[in-house]
Amino acid sequence: MTFSKDYNIKIKDTFKRRIEDFLCSKLIDTVVNSDASEYKLTIKDRLREKEEILELNLFFQDDLFKSAQIKTVDSNSELNEYDLQIYLMDLFEQIIISDYNGKTESYVIRNYYSYFNSSPFDLDIVINTKNKVRIHTINSPSRGEPLTEEILEIDTKVEAINLKHAQSIAYTITKNACAYLSVLLDVGFEEITSNYRIFLRRGFDSIIVERYRTGFLDDTINVIVKDNMQGLKSLKDKGFENFWDGSITTFFSADKNDFSKSSKLVLQLSKNPELEETFKTLSLHSERATNFTRDDIDASMHFPNQTISVPSCIRRYYKGIEALDETCTRYFLAASRLYNLSLTACKNFPSMKLSYIVSSIETLAKSEGLKYGEFIKKYGNNSIDEKLLDYCYGAIRCGHFHSGEFRFNEYDINLCAEFDDSFQEKINLMNRSNSMLRLCFVNWINEKILK
Repeated sequence: MTFSKDYNIKIKDTFKRRIEDFLCSKLIDTVVNSDASEYKLTIKDRLREKEEILELNLFFQDDLFKSAQIKTVDSNSELNEYDLQIYLMDLFEQIIISDYNGKTESYVIRNYYSYFNSSPFDLDIVINTKNKVRIHTINSPSRGEPLTEEILEIDTKVEAINLKHAQSIAYTITKNACAYLSVLLDVGFEEITSNYRIFLRRGFDSIIVERYRTGFLDDTINVIVKDNMQGLKSLKDKGFENFWDGSITTFFSADKNDFSKSSKLVLQLSKNPELEETFKTLSLHSERATNFTRDDIDASMHFPNQTISVPSCIRRYYKGIEALDETCTRYFLAASRLYNLSLTACKNFPSMKLSYIVSSIETLAKSEGLKYGEFIKKYGNNSIDEKLLDYCYGAIRCGHFHSGEFRFNEYDINLCAEFDDSFQEKINLMNRSNSMLRLCFVNWINEKILK
């Protein structure tokens, strides 16, 4: 199986060296022709959870990178051209960005996330890992309502060539930090995303229906937040006709049946010197002491009408993640992302939520080469009901992902809850399953990260 792609981009002298440096852990051998216009690299990497031998051919002409071709070596490989296309795109996106011909500067980028709880939790810490990060919450009044939106802010120090490059780097770092925090606290964190919503307001003698755009004002640095991408706007910006900042890229398809014929339009909506200056001068240090409520990770389920307990081992947790070997890091990150998705994207569909938690455990088990059931036995305890967790895998997870089944009455509602004892039994089974799966996850963290 072969895939080829034309590039025709101007490169600097170190580009070829960067390729070998970037692929050094995967490289088997390299063959270069006499005039260095063609590089043939044999690499080994994981695709579709299997080790694959790939042959990468790179073609150059003077200071141009002309094209690339990638193909499988094993004739029995299950990969198709789309596997190779995405692999090649990801590979050169990372190499080309890292080889950018420009001087870097220091930025501290702030990203914003929301979570739902009746009260905010108290956290303001700086974590000195590979990327220095400050995680802090906004103190807001408790509402006594579990669906109250609360705000989490994450500041990340990065070296970049300009603001957009800095935001691109910080975006991924903070999303991963949120996924890890979700596992630690059993709380879902999702990006702030602005949209028009309908609001009710009590008038003097009536209820008034109005529509407003959602968003957030960070009055500590005078930035209006629509989202973490192009939706940050400095209050110092004079061009305040819209909430967008920077450039917007739009694709137009000439043929709805052939998207390869799409054209790209880039609109420069505004310049952002004020925002760039804000993130160049933002300092990264905690401004208040955190009152930790416990020493260890709470292995029980969290409900959004409860106080969120932040353990004092949080710094050790993040530093321990960075100390994991490459395999453990890959699977723990993937499992953490699935865990956070179960608490955010799946929050209104319990069958989907439980399926994602089961999948996160199944993913984490791969870090030790274990199957789901083996992992449960190893990291559970005497309170684990293996038959119930086997049901969660076979009936809930497989039933949902493979057959579109919803086992918790999402599409079979009975509002006469006082007469529906079976639904309460299902809720109890779901909560028991979530609790046991979380316990296994936390036991793995205690063994592999905190120890």
